[in-house]
Amino acid sequence: MLIPYSELRYLIVDDFDSYRASLNEMILGIGANHVYLARDGKEAIRMCKATPYDVIFMDYNLGKGKNGQQILEELHASNLIKNRTVFIMTTAEVNTGMVLSALEHQPDVYLAKPFSFTELKNRLDTAYIRNKELEDILWALDASDYKKAITHCDEKIDKRNSTAFWCQKIKAELLYKTGQYEGALEIYQPPADDRQSSWALLGLGKTLTAMKKFSEANRYLSLLLEKTPLSLEAHDALADNLQKSGDIELAQQTLKSALSISGRSVPRHKTYADICIQNEDLESALDALRKAISLATNSIHYGADNGLRLARCLTLYASGVEQVVAKSLIKEALNTLAEVTKEFGEPEVQVKSKLAEACAHHVIKNSREVNAAIDIAATLHGALETDKPAEILLEFVDTYGQTDNDEKAQDVVSVLQERYSNDAIIVSALDVLLDKPVSKDAQQDIKGINKRGVSHYKKGRYDYAIEEFSIALARYPKHVGIQLNLMQALLAILAEDSNEKCLKKCHVVMKKLDRISEDDEQFTRYQSLKSKFEKLKDKLNADNDDSASG
Repeated sequence: MLIPYSELRYLIVDDFDSYRASLNEMILGIGANHVYLARDGKEAIRMCKATPYDVIFMDYNLGKGKNGQQILEELHASNLIKNRTVFIMTTAEVNTGMVLSALEHQPDVYLAKPFSFTELKNRLDTAYIRNKELEDILWALDASDYKKAITHCDEKIDKRNSTAFWCQKIKAELLYKTGQYEGALEIYQPPADDRQSSWALLGLGKTLTAMKKFSEANRYLSLLLEKTPLSLEAHDALADNLQKSGDIELAQQTLKSALSISGRSVPRHKTYADICIQNEDLESALDALRKAISLATNSIHYGADNGLRLARCLTLYASGVEQVVAKSLIKEALNTLAEVTKEFGEPEVQVKSKLAEACAHHVIKNSREVNAAIDIAATLHGALETDKPAEILLEFVDTYGQTDNDEKAQDVVSVLQERYSNDAIIVSALDVLLDKPVSKDAQQDIKGINKRGVSHYKKGRYDYAIEEFSIALARYPKHVGIQLNLMQALLAILAEDSNEKCLKKCHVVMKKLDRISEDDEQFTRYQSLKSKFEKLKDKLNADNDDSASG
C-alpha cells in the first residue's frame, strides 16, 4: 500500500527542543509536509481542540504539568482523538510500572528512546496500514454506531483477509459492550479453550462475569493471570469478578497486586478504595483515596469528587473509633471539605459538601451543626440547576440515612421512585443505599437468594449458603437481613472448624452490623449473633493458646 505521508497532519509533543527538532527531521524524511510542534500538554490539548491530526507523537515525560498518559486519557475522554488516529507514545523511561501504565491506555505504537529512522517508519507503516484497512469500522466507532461497526467486521471476516483477526477482536468487544453476551462467547470461547489466547481469556472472563457465571469466569481469568502476571487488565477483570461474587477480601488482594505493579491509575485507586470500604479496611481505603487525589493533579480525573470521597471515608472511619480519635478524623474531613468548596465553588459541589459535612458532625454528636449543614444544603439545592438531579437526590438519601433522619430519607426515596422508576441505573443506585431495597427487581433478587441460602443452611451446606449471601451482600451492601444471614452461616462453620477466612469475614460483617440502630426490628437477632461470635472467638483463642503451649 502506498502511504500518502505528504498529505497527513502530524503533531509532535515533547518538552525538549532538541528532540522535537530531531523527530521533526525524521518525519520530514518520510515525506511529511504538515508537521506541528507542542512543548507541553496544555499546548497539545489546545492544538487538538483546534485541529484534528492523523498522527500524534507524544513523549511520556513532559516535565511539569500533564504527562503523556494523562494527555492521551484526556484526548479520549474529550473525544479529541479519533479511533483512526495513529497515536505513538515515546519515552526514555524504563520503569516497568510506567511502561505498563502508558500501555494501559492503548497507544497504537510504543517507542522506547532512542529509536532509529527505520524503526520509526516500520512501526508507523504498520499502524497506518492497519487503521486504513479497518477505516470503515473505525469511522463507525467514531460515530458510536456499533451496529454498523459490527456489520463491517462481518464483511471483512467473511473475506478472510489480513484484517480478519482484528475484526474478530473488535466484533467480540462490541458484542460484549452492547450486552450481546452469547455472541461474544461464540468468538471468545474457541481461542480461549484451544490456544489459551490472552485476549480471548480476558474477553471470555469479562463476558462470563457479566452473565453472572462467576466460577467459570474466575477459572479463565485466573488462568490468564498465570500466563500474564503483569497484566493490569487481567487483575482488574478478576477483581471485578471476585467483588461481584462476594469474595471481597480476595478482590482487595487482587487490586492491591495490580497497584503494586503500576500505581499510576486514578480510577484503579478509587475502585480499590471502594472495595476496601466494602471489606471494612478503612485505613487502606483512606491511603488509596489520598493517592488518587495526588495522582489526579493535572489529569482528567482532577475534580471535587476526590475530596468528597475522602471526607466521606474519614467520616465512616470516625464512626467506629473512640471519640478522641474520631474528633481528629472529623477535623481532617471538615478541612478537606473546606478545601473542596474553595477549589470547586460550583453550587452542586457546595450542596454535596454540606451534606458530607452534616454526616461528619453527626459522628461527633454535634446536632446543631448537622441541622445547619442540612438546611444550607437544602436551600442551595432548591436554587440549583443541574443536569444530574438524581445524583444530588441520592446524596440526600444517603445523608438523611446516616444522620437518622429516616422520614426525610423516605420522602426523597419516594420522589426518586416517582421520577425515575424506569431508569435502571438510578433505581439500582438507590437500592444500594438502602437497608431495604425498594425496587421490585431487587426485592425479588433478594427473596430468591435468601430462599436458596436458607435452604443450603438448613441442609448443612454452609459453604453454599455463604456463597449465596456473599453475592447478595455485594449487590446490596446495607441490607441488614443479608448481613445477619451471612453471619449466621459463617458462625456455623466456625463452630465446626477454626477457619481463618471465615473468621476474617465474620469480623468484616460484624463491623457492618455494629452500625445497626437499637430501634431496628432485627437488633435482638444481631445481639444474639454477636454474643455467639464473641464466645466462639474466646474458644478459638483458648484453643490456639493450648496448641501453642502444647
